[in-house]
Amino acid sequence: MKESKAQAELEKRVASFKEEDIGEVLSKEGKAEELQKKSSALREMGETISDFFGMVRDYSAGRYKNVPIRTIASIVGALLYLISPIDLIPDIIPVLGLTDDAAVLAFCFKLCRDDVLEYRKWRKEQP
Repeated sequence: MKESKAQAELEKRVASFKEEDIGEVLSKEGKAEELQKKSSALREMGETISDFFGMVRDYSAGRYKNVPIRTIASIVGALLYLISPIDLIPDIIPVLGLTDDAAVLAFCFKLCRDDVLEYRKWRKEQP
């Protein structure tokens, strides 16, 4: 998936972001873990995916608010794309099915990199 398609998909998800999406994403973290086992591209992004879930969880719980809502919306949008079976390349197609998911996640990381790095720093400082 080209970066422009990943960007378009992410922008679409950010535009339709609702606070309820946070709960949906957090309730399906196990599905994301299952998908990672099926795809080398997603396994390589394991730390990023874990950080995305952690950031959303800490934001939702009120522990971490030093993040723009656009970053949270982008991360939630990327994670929703990952856990949704309906996307540009259906997840059931071997090898290619999860490649577009990885591209959207990678683009999201590129877009939110500074905020994710700040979150990682904050998390390391927590007792």
